[in-house]
Amino acid sequence: MPKDTPCAILLADPRDRTLGNSFDTQYELTAHPFKVLWGPGTWADGAAWLNRQQPPGDKVTITDRLFRLRFDQQRLYMPRDPGVTAGLSGGERTGTWYLIRADYPLDAFRHQRHLLSNDPGHAATGFCRECPAESIASGTWQEMIERCAAERADITPRTIPDIRAPLCWQRRWNELTEHGQWTFPID
Repeated sequence: MPKDTPCAILLADPRDRTLGNSFDTQYELTAHPFKVLWGPGTWADGAAWLNRQQPPGDKVTITDRLFRLRFDQQRLYMPRDPGVTAGLSGGERTGTWYLIRADYPLDAFRHQRHLLSNDPGHAATGFCRECPAESIASGTWQEMIERCAAERADITPRTIPDIRAPLCWQRRWNELTEHGQWTFPID
């Protein structure tokens, strides 16, 4: 690999097959959680950091995860980790925020899309009979930070670089049209 190839170092489950095509540091798109340890930078600098630091492995919960979703100007944004959301500033805090418990981020996203489309049978509070998700609360950015804390989520603000895998096909938001349909915009 050329020494100037860009890279980042992640702590992630190597068995997570979604990592290569759905990785986005700002949004939860992968099946299992990950943590950015270093980067972005060059391959050579990343290899040197890894040799110096030798970071240990970690254990994470992969079921009943908490996701925060933002709905603003008819756009539903992909789920975010509570800590990443706590690190947002200014205009990124606007809109209505939803706190959803699910095993996978796309389950939380699909559930909220159904709710915003007024699809019958989807529960706006509690467990949904139609989706593998639980709606916990909705409100402002600050209200959802407080609710995450009440749910014992780590709300330590994390500001991380905006990095996406080159093959990441997942868009960061979908837009609700006036007919209750969703667009799939190109970023």
